[in-house]
Amino acid sequence: MQSVNDFLRRFVNVKVLDLSGSNLTILSEWVKECHFLQRLCLNDCKYLQEITGIPPSLKCLSALHCNSLTSSCRSMLLTQDVHEDGGTEFSLAGSARIPEWFDQQSKGPSISFWFRDRFPSIALFVASKSMDNKHLNSDFPSLTAYLRTNIYKYDIEFDIDSINLNLVIQPDHTYLYDLRLQEMKLESVLGEALLIAEWIHAEITFKCEGCIEEALVIESGIHVFKLKSSMEDIRFTNPYE
Repeated sequence: MQSVNDFLRRFVNVKVLDLSGSNLTILSEWVKECHFLQRLCLNDCKYLQEITGIPPSLKCLSALHCNSLTSSCRSMLLTQDVHEDGGTEFSLAGSARIPEWFDQQSKGPSISFWFRDRFPSIALFVASKSMDNKHLNSDFPSLTAYLRTNIYKYDIEFDIDSINLNLVIQPDHTYLYDLRLQEMKLESVLGEALLIAEWIHAEITFKCEGCIEEALVIESGIHVFKLKSSMEDIRFTNPYE
């Protein structure tokens, strides 16, 4: 009987590939030959342990509820060279540690930074870990990521409405998301604030209705794409102090 990997060798020119619910244990290196593949969905592949190759054009990878995925595989999928060009959106089963190449790390329900001139080109890392084994399934309430910005002008603080980042965080999963994917929404909401404020404070919070705060451990991180944003225009401490 022909294996899934052998069968899929015929489709090296695909741009979107959905293998959700398949019985794959290893997604072999053939997938690196799919030079046009941009979106790969592996949700609910409960036997999947390893992904041994990454297509050069891959931007979106979803491997939700793939609970057999090894920690070494997650680490490989979170290496800097995979994401440094930006535009990636990876969702992986399991709670990974914040990669060392991230510039800022936080443990708790929020992470914040300061920026000026324009919203910086940054990647957001989020990992959630359930502290109660009975909630290891998908019926545990998910978290939603929101971004709130404050501007300071003449010692007066102005709140800008929260922005839903469209990132739904499930327990015991890891996410890496380029926030510039929502560039139009961010710039529309920020509007004139970018012109009148020298520094804008941004805080990303992870909210869950009906969750017990102690039931989940949230770790998050921010990486600045140095070729697209200047480190002089982003701070992780209050520049007014």
